[in-house]
Amino acid sequence: MARRPRGGRPGALARASVVLMAVSVAAALLLLAGCTDATTTTSGIRVSCHGHDFPRGTYGEPTSSSSDGASAFAPLTGVACGGRCYYEALAWQGTVGPNKDISSPQECLDLCVGLGKERCDVWQYHAAEQKCSFKRSVAHRPGAHPTFHAPPNTSDLAGPRTCDTRWLPELEGLGQVDPAGGRCLAAGKSAGEGTASCSTLEVAGPGGVVALGSSQGWWPESVGQSASAASVETCQSSCEDRAGCDAFSFVDLGNPGRPGVCVLRGRNGTAAPDGSAACPLTDNPAAVSGLVGNCTGSSAEPVDPWFADCSSPRCTRPYTSNGTFVDGGTVFRPLDGGCHYHISTPQEMLECLNGRWFLLSGGSNAILTYMNWVNAISPGTLHPQRDGLRTYYVDLVDVVFDVKLRKVVHLRTKLWRDDLGVQDGFQGQITEEMRAKLVGVWNEAPFYTDEGGVESATGLARLSLVVGQYWQNTGEAFKAMEEVSGPWRVAERALFAQIMIWYLVCGVWNIYFCTNYSYYGLGHDLTVAVYSRDLKDFLDSSAERCERALGCFLAPHIFQPDLGWQDQLTQHRMREEVKAQLASRNSSKLHFLDAHHMGLQKLSETVDNHWTGFMHSWLIHVILSGVCDAGSSQLGCPHRVAFSKGCLAETLADANCKECQCPLYQELCKTQSDGCKDWECMNSRTCQAAAFVVEEGARLGAEEAEAPACVPKIRVKTSHPDATATASGGVAKELAPVLALAAVALAAVALLWDPRARSQLKAALAALRARGGGRDESVETGQGAAPGGPGKGSYLPALGMARLLASVHIVVGHLHAEGALRDDSVYAFRYGFTWVPWFFMLSGFVLTHARLSSPDPNATDPPVKFIVKRLASVYPMYALGLMLVAVTRAADGRSLPESWILTIQAWLLQSFVPNATEKALQAHCWFLSALMLYWVLFRPLYTRGVLKMGARACLLALLILSLVPHVASFALPAALGEPFDWYAGHRYGNFDDGNDALVVLVKFHPLCYLHVFVFGMVLARVRDLVVRAEVKEWDIWTGVLDGRWEPAKWVWVICRRWLALAGYLGLGLVMCLPDLQPPGHKISARLSVLLPLQGLVLLGLSMREDLVARAFALAPRFCGDAYAQYVLQFWVHDVWPWRTVSGPSFFVFLFGLAIVAFKAVQEPCRRFLCRHADRIAGLFPWSLCLPAPVLAVLLAAWALASPSNEGAYVFLPRYVKSIQGGGLGTARVDVFLGWTFADTPGPPDHLVRQWHGAKLINPSLAMVGGSLEVAGRIHRLRVARTNVEWEGKRVTEIRTTWESMMLVGDRTDRYRWPADDSSWFGWDTDDTWHPFDRQDGKVKLLSELHAPMVSNSTEPCAYADGWGKGEGECFDALVQPAVVFIAENNTLLRKVVTGAEDPKVLAFRPPGATQAEEYPLVAFNSLPPSNLAPGSAASGVGGHSQMFLYRPLDKGVNHAVRLKCGQSAGDEKNWIAFRHQTAGLLFVYSVYPHVVVQARDEDGSCIRRWSTNHAPLLLASIEAKAEIHGSGTATFVPSSRSKHEGGHFIALLHFVTKGGVYTTMAYEFAAAPPFGVLRVSRPLPLLSHTRAFASGLMLLPDKEKVVVTYGVQNEESRLLIMAMGDFENLFECDG
Repeated sequence: MARRPRGGRPGALARASVVLMAVSVAAALLLLAGCTDATTTTSGIRVSCHGHDFPRGTYGEPTSSSSDGASAFAPLTGVACGGRCYYEALAWQGTVGPNKDISSPQECLDLCVGLGKERCDVWQYHAAEQKCSFKRSVAHRPGAHPTFHAPPNTSDLAGPRTCDTRWLPELEGLGQVDPAGGRCLAAGKSAGEGTASCSTLEVAGPGGVVALGSSQGWWPESVGQSASAASVETCQSSCEDRAGCDAFSFVDLGNPGRPGVCVLRGRNGTAAPDGSAACPLTDNPAAVSGLVGNCTGSSAEPVDPWFADCSSPRCTRPYTSNGTFVDGGTVFRPLDGGCHYHISTPQEMLECLNGRWFLLSGGSNAILTYMNWVNAISPGTLHPQRDGLRTYYVDLVDVVFDVKLRKVVHLRTKLWRDDLGVQDGFQGQITEEMRAKLVGVWNEAPFYTDEGGVESATGLARLSLVVGQYWQNTGEAFKAMEEVSGPWRVAERALFAQIMIWYLVCGVWNIYFCTNYSYYGLGHDLTVAVYSRDLKDFLDSSAERCERALGCFLAPHIFQPDLGWQDQLTQHRMREEVKAQLASRNSSKLHFLDAHHMGLQKLSETVDNHWTGFMHSWLIHVILSGVCDAGSSQLGCPHRVAFSKGCLAETLADANCKECQCPLYQELCKTQSDGCKDWECMNSRTCQAAAFVVEEGARLGAEEAEAPACVPKIRVKTSHPDATATASGGVAKELAPVLALAAVALAAVALLWDPRARSQLKAALAALRARGGGRDESVETGQGAAPGGPGKGSYLPALGMARLLASVHIVVGHLHAEGALRDDSVYAFRYGFTWVPWFFMLSGFVLTHARLSSPDPNATDPPVKFIVKRLASVYPMYALGLMLVAVTRAADGRSLPESWILTIQAWLLQSFVPNATEKALQAHCWFLSALMLYWVLFRPLYTRGVLKMGARACLLALLILSLVPHVASFALPAALGEPFDWYAGHRYGNFDDGNDALVVLVKFHPLCYLHVFVFGMVLARVRDLVVRAEVKEWDIWTGVLDGRWEPAKWVWVICRRWLALAGYLGLGLVMCLPDLQPPGHKISARLSVLLPLQGLVLLGLSMREDLVARAFALAPRFCGDAYAQYVLQFWVHDVWPWRTVSGPSFFVFLFGLAIVAFKAVQEPCRRFLCRHADRIAGLFPWSLCLPAPVLAVLLAAWALASPSNEGAYVFLPRYVKSIQGGGLGTARVDVFLGWTFADTPGPPDHLVRQWHGAKLINPSLAMVGGSLEVAGRIHRLRVARTNVEWEGKRVTEIRTTWESMMLVGDRTDRYRWPADDSSWFGWDTDDTWHPFDRQDGKVKLLSELHAPMVSNSTEPCAYADGWGKGEGECFDALVQPAVVFIAENNTLLRKVVTGAEDPKVLAFRPPGATQAEEYPLVAFNSLPPSNLAPGSAASGVGGHSQMFLYRPLDKGVNHAVRLKCGQSAGDEKNWIAFRHQTAGLLFVYSVYPHVVVQARDEDGSCIRRWSTNHAPLLLASIEAKAEIHGSGTATFVPSSRSKHEGGHFIALLHFVTKGGVYTTMAYEFAAAPPFGVLRVSRPLPLLSHTRAFASGLMLLPDKEKVVVTYGVQNEESRLLIMAMGDFENLFECDG
């Protein structure tokens, strides 16, 4: 059906609405006369009922500042609007009015009346959007308030359909009162509301309000009425005077002419069912309440006993690295030091600072600390906008207070450029010139002169700020304090510096406003190194000043929750640097102030990575404790602290709090919008703290624990199981050297056990003694050969050390590629792979040199014997490495390659089969496979070619062979029009198309490196010709032959001493300077464009006179046994306890084990095979069976291990059952879900063709109303590489297409749970056990088959294939991600996504609904259709994945809406949906911090509500270098099964490393707001766990089972069923 233009002819309901409107206007006038009035007057639009005018505001829309965790969205039943809004509204199931803009609230009222009470209780007019919304009432839904509020400057109105509509919870819509000052009054509380044991005695208020309350059911119509209460105190007095009154509630109507409403309540003789107070206080932000004779601020609420300990000393230094916020989160309690922090009054602050000068230095958070400190003493002195107290708008601030007068007597704010004439502005470094200007500004500060003419700073207190984001600037500013003149020069000084974040701004994030471009683009490791260096320089220059001062307080950056694990790790390393360097100086004047830990304990007070006044206030008091209380032994009670609302983040959007507004800030932002942020508004408000001690007789509660009972030990299960320990501290720091020394000890034993090694050691000692006696003996053991000349068995000792260095570089390169190096900033690390072809060259060189140096150079072994002898030198170690890795991986439950790959590996054939090379076990040993070909070809190449070559032929051959990689890497791609890095589209392990095949062929096939092997052979011949000519014809030392001068030969004599050094220097320059990187270096350097330089190294090391060769020859001979190190490198890294390699211990460990393996396995086997080489060769071809034992071990390990995650996927076992201990309490079954696309009932032929071969992955299950809902995702990945035209030029396009579609299961009786345990809820896994077999599984295609995905009853969407196709009015085509163009290689990267991904099913029912009203919701992520895309993505480009909510229906039509919170400029996915009994639909937005958002399923409205943290999650993420994501849906565990009072929720999370390794865990979080994390489990026992993605979680309490659904490698779907006891045992602690 053709698409209708936007704004076309209205639909059926729209046409009917025109008629209804005319009728409804008349009906409304009759119905609402004297009852409901929505009119426009001179004072604007008003809504009234029973004479009460309601304030402007919205209805049923919770806000982030709502303190009540139970507040819920009002159900949305419809909207009316025009244009884009109208078409977006078609995307959800509800009534949609006419396609027109709504110009007045009267239209909303008329439409609501026309819809009737079944469709509309409350209407709301959105003036800015010209839109109406229609909602159901939440007046009598438990915990539904707050529902009516007025955001700042709102123009929205809400009102009931009629005044008889019960639409407001008690006291809502009357207004809100500011918090009461008395502690015996509870603000935001209502007394006795909705409680059967408490009756309403009297209501005092305007008649209209009393009538309104009666109509809403707040109190009986017969309730007593009296005059309005003037204030909450009047209401309290009335209750005290009234007999039987136990509690009161008061609401200020906000109008001086209309006093407030007072409600008096008392016990009615009915006991409260739970034994609580008869008139309990419940949350109600409109009211202020109290209990007669029971002070709600003390006795009514238990107090932590810590506050009653009046023998507690004051803290005299910062104890901020271990502490928590107690007393409702208002008081910071240090858990170290056994002390408390004193809360200073403004006068106490001034008295402490009397005659003292405090300097603050840092970035924006330091500016805010300074501003809050000044304003705490003198409120309103500084303002972020008015006074330019913002980064880039101020550089220096200087404030001097008169202590006695408590007022500011001096205030200066300066900019370097505008005020101080610094020509280039502030470029990140305070120069000497700038320091001199700073001294000049500071010299303007006043001081006092007494009658005797003595100048003094006494009586004055001084706070100065220097914005300087780097340690150098802080040091310069601190130094300048000693250079001022007058009494301030000798005043006592102190420093607070918060320096860190700008190093990341410049060095890691490369943000354009970086103020120090010398730090730009450093990367993580160099940034840490530079930070450490600058900190050390600062401490070196300033430590003595700190000792002379009151103290130096150094703080890291605050906790920034939105950072990824790598940035968090970098900040962690920088914090550790500060702590370590301060600790090393052991000074009582150097203080570490852990702002990061403090912020971590109170995440709610961090807004956009900046602290609120609340946190700055605590920071200031902690600093003051180290100055004012230093040396004090004063004892006292810890103070409770009350903060004004202006201090707290939760009041930022509180429209009814006068002190919470930022009118000046908002006004200034209209003219200066740059940087107008919430955190600036927050810190422009007045923030005041009042301290008070606990009252005598206060009821004390249970003492808050000083530390968690136990902290879950989170182990990220990768190839290194224990990722919680690192080489940077604790036991790890001690254990690493122990392992290394143990390996060295074993190596020493192995060496001394070998008789040959002992004889070599004696010979070496004899040589040293001979050198000591002045004798000069050759380092070569030529067995009679002339020095440097040929001889039988000539040995080149320098090559051993060269082998070792090359092997180490290869190992480092592999660790760098895996991201396993703690410091991976060294550019040369990435060139480790270039030494692999050098070993080919070395092999050809050594084999040829050995023949040429033998007594009979023409003699060669027969081919089979030659290969047997060569294999004897490599195969035993190769076989050992294979078996060790196979057994280790099988024991760890990890996968192995397919059996046919293991089979060809046993015979060293993997490099000859391209689709096996990258998937093989020990894939780095491919070069041994390549050597097989070269050994076969060696004899003909040597006897028929190299041996007969003269000098000219050799030089010509070397030239031609050196050109081969240039032709292959540069000439051919250029001729074919391909970029030099044509290989960039290949991903390691992929073999999907011709490009993959070609890349693997070039990288690994032996024929591609034959020229390197031959180059080594020819190079050995060159050496042989040169050396033989030298010995025969001329004096190698004088360069004189028969008295004739030979300049060329003399030059050769000189140069030959420097050949290796020249080669190493050339390679060093290429490997260390990015500008010298060869084009397409990952292939060109691999094919050996560096061949000439590497040849120089090899040739030089073969010469006795070469300086590097002489040095290398001194190394012990066992250094040449580097082959074992190369083979075992990955296995050793597997068994090394830490994934991250941070020091030499790993390499010592590797080298020690390599020597042991070489001496214990390789050498004995080599000798045995060489002794029997003739016999083995004679048994050919039967001798080919010798690798069979190795293959047997590999296949045995393969049978025990998980299938490979590499190459063609091998399905996991159909059923895996584990009954531990013989009881069902520890039982689990893992079963294959046989879902395929072909199983769907009757799919259209075109879809069968389209999705042939696709996989159904990531399943999700939910019990909905007794039936089972199932969902999954059809997936297929395609990668294509083509040459295309793009923006007027020819480019190479690599297109990655993610084909995706969702399936949702039928709700049929066949999925109902069987009554008996012979079903899949038993533990007998026979073929009839599972209902989701290939023949039984029934799923329907979401958005593609039975019904349109999105539609509504008034104007159905006209399209056939649905979501993402852009073929109907409901949805446009999906917005695709922006393309990425890489100019360096002329490559265009394009990602195409065709549909929705990863549906998660949730059983949902609104608050107050019964289970019979339950229905399924499906949350999924997808690139948005352009008509639903937020922001600029609506244009159709630059899309990011967003979260959507879909409601499948049995009858009628389906709908989906975008969840309208989260970031629109980044991807959103993996939200965890769950249902709360009063708050409704909630999602865990992020696992760390644990952010929970509240949503409405009708239209996707949502808002962030709560945020908490669980520190072990962050620590595990940092140590494992893994990101944390959520998954599936959360399930409620009732209190009968829970260890936590009131029950808890369980959900899934997973860690994923940069390499794509998954670790899935379960976690528990609280059942009530703020839904904090309680415990985290050990990794779930999923098959192929490192590649498993858990997608669903379901609890079956009546069956005592937990069900986890998951997908494996985008290939299959599985189900893990665990007994509840087994599942609970995964949690490591009960705390």
